[in-house]
Amino acid sequence: MKMQSKNLKPKLSLSPEEIKNRIENDPSFVLVKRFDYSIDKLVKRYPHSCPDHIAAQALDLDIEVLQERYIQIVGKLRLGMGVE
Repeated sequence: MKMQSKNLKPKLSLSPEEIKNRIENDPSFVLVKRFDYSIDKLVKRYPHSCPDHIAAQALDLDIEVLQERYIQIVGKLRLGMGVE
């Protein structure tokens, strides 16, 4: 007889559209199973900054798309602040 662990990770059975909706509308949700889909657990592990590949996975993006968006966001902030 198999014993079941009390610390089972939650299963995620969402469609791609539901995942996108959760990422965009649930500020505590990240698409990383090892952190139980919780941004709080991810931040606890990486309190200052997480690697790009983890951030990309959490947001369900390709790493190239993540890097492009980062550059766009920082550029927009600099422009708004009048910083070159």
